[in-house]
Amino acid sequence: MSETRKQIKSYGNYLWHYIKVTAKWITKRGFRNNIFDLLLIVIIVSFIIIVYRELKTVTVLIEPFDVPKELEEKGYNGRVIVNKLKDQLNRINTESRFNLTLDTLFSSGNENQNNEIPRIEDRNTSCTFTLAWLQAEQLKVEIPGVGISLQAIIQYIRKVFNVEPALIKGEVAIRKNQIFITTRVGEKIARTIPEENQKAGNVDENLAILDDMLLKTAEYIYENTKPIILAKYFYAKNKESECIDTLEKITSQKSNVDSVTTAYNIWGYILTKQGKYDDAIAKYLKAIKLVSSQACHVV
Repeated sequence: MSETRKQIKSYGNYLWHYIKVTAKWITKRGFRNNIFDLLLIVIIVSFIIIVYRELKTVTVLIEPFDVPKELEEKGYNGRVIVNKLKDQLNRINTESRFNLTLDTLFSSGNENQNNEIPRIEDRNTSCTFTLAWLQAEQLKVEIPGVGISLQAIIQYIRKVFNVEPALIKGEVAIRKNQIFITTRVGEKIARTIPEENQKAGNVDENLAILDDMLLKTAEYIYENTKPIILAKYFYAKNKESECIDTLEKITSQKSNVDSVTTAYNIWGYILTKQGKYDDAIAKYLKAIKLVSSQACHVV
């Protein structure tokens, strides 16, 4: 379990203890103040929930990409590119939600007979994307008598727990009328996405596959921010090879118990579909061991 996760749990336990003590104190007071006290508790609990969700959620801040003048003249400025990128990020997030049980695996043709979108539960797969130029326009709730916004407090708490947004930067370049998208996730190594199907000498035709290039860019961003979502997306799209590569990275890092547990479960599902039952059981046992050790920490 990471130090950040331990800090969050310790902080949550402290706040929960504070709420219980406050509740006992309120019960000793007269009925006249109950409404005010109840309202105060609702505000405190709501604040705790908001802060906890912010700490558990991976936040990605995307700045406008640098774009050559030739593309700007065609209507593709930096904000347009990033908006289209966000569409692909949301697409991956949506298509990564599925439900799968062992009963489904052994059904006719190993397919869901009800044609429902499968979903594997993971308690820690939240990921939000914020466009840098819209950050200042987000909801600001001022705390009366203090003059500090709720967003400012949340940002401060995120810094205390070292849970700051991942900053995404990038640029689009044109070389020999072909488009190249370079993306940087924080301090990680930049990746340039070329497209093999581009046609030399025709930028307009190559713009037709811009969304495909941005989809690959979105996959790179997930790979370096919330890889479990990418693994679930690959699984949902039947890209087992890419899925296993991502699962191997997740389980080797072991930075998040929930994500690693989900990774072993998905890996087990893939091996079960391939008929490799002994290997699948080994993955399931690793997931069970992680869940058991996590339960021991909680107790």
